[in-house]
Amino acid sequence: INIMLLQRFFHETYQVKKLKVDLLRPIRLLFEAIKEGVVSRLALALLVSRLAWSLFFSFSGAYAVITYHFSPLLIMVYMALIGVGFALGSGLTGPFEKHCLPLYTLVLTSLLSALGYALFVLIHSVWVVWLLVIPVTALMTVFYNIILALFSHAVDDTRQGWVMGVTMSLTA
Repeated sequence: INIMLLQRFFHETYQVKKLKVDLLRPIRLLFEAIKEGVVSRLALALLVSRLAWSLFFSFSGAYAVITYHFSPLLIMVYMALIGVGFALGSGLTGPFEKHCLPLYTLVLTSLLSALGYALFVLIHSVWVVWLLVIPVTALMTVFYNIILALFSHAVDDTRQGWVMGVTMSLTA
């Protein structure tokens, strides 16, 4: 019944346009961001945090397999715990944003994440892997959410798309 109603009453409004692919656009966005003062400092902080998270994410699973002989099942559980950390961090973002200054939150979550990364490597215990995965992931999630809000607040309403493009080009 739904398909018949759609065919009868729905008229497509989407206009097919020729899509221009510009592979250099992310690079141009970064150069524009460098000229923006506050946005450039936020961009640097985001870039460093994304590199740190990428290295941790790529390294931690392989490290657990090599050092602690994690099976595919344990890696699956480990990845699921990363998802729990993302969910927890998303839930903690509101309280952090409400009760802490954004810059303080960025510094705190960065330092605690760095400490977690260091402990992960320096303390040779499988328990450290299991105990740190959720907090480190949650901290990086809070950092990411807060810095996105700061990016948004750094520009006016007309440049929101541009600034989110900058963040996505850094994330990519």
